[in-house]
Amino acid sequence: MNKNNKEFSEVRTKNLTSSSVIAWILGIIIGLSAFGMIFTQPFAGILMLLASLVMLPPTYKYFKTKTHMSLSRPLRVIVVIALMALSGFQLNGDVSSDSSYTPKDNKVATEQKIPEEPPMQVTSNKLVEDYTANEVSADAKYKDKTLEITGTIKDIGKDFLDTPYIVFFYQEYSIVNNVQCMFAKSDSSELENLAKGQKITVIGDLSGIPGVGNILVRNCKIKN
Repeated sequence: MNKNNKEFSEVRTKNLTSSSVIAWILGIIIGLSAFGMIFTQPFAGILMLLASLVMLPPTYKYFKTKTHMSLSRPLRVIVVIALMALSGFQLNGDVSSDSSYTPKDNKVATEQKIPEEPPMQVTSNKLVEDYTANEVSADAKYKDKTLEITGTIKDIGKDFLDTPYIVFFYQEYSIVNNVQCMFAKSDSSELENLAKGQKITVIGDLSGIPGVGNILVRNCKIKN
């Protein structure tokens, strides 16, 4: 009988020792995590620290002595898990708040962003006259700028690369320095319903005069 009692006591002691070791390990790990976050995420850190105190055998024993309350092992585990879950929710809430924060400096920079200039409005006749009078001055005024050009169609066609274009009318026998507006091949359908003598407005980027020839406007779109 004494032998059986001794064996039972040894098994019980071994089980209690194993449980204590696990409790110590988990308590220390949770406690280190708590100290790591308590300075950056105080509330979440406090919750983790409470979970560590519940898990560690000495602090739990002190709690039981002072309050005369005893928690079963499963209940202690549930309390620890609940505290860690609350800490996790708190951390997620803080991260979400930070991600939606817009720095004041960025907001000011966005508000002070300079809007793009609208296209310069000009007639095709005015372009021809300015380039005829002084090509250098006209380049300084118009070249590499986006223009909104209004004029009367003189010709509709395609160049040797099959790129569609229209030419604005200037004078009856004018050969050079007409305004030639180049369109993308994908925009060919937009030119199908146009006719010579029709007055339209085109928006495009002026390239100047390539050598001797027309005033070229590229990347053109018909303004509706």
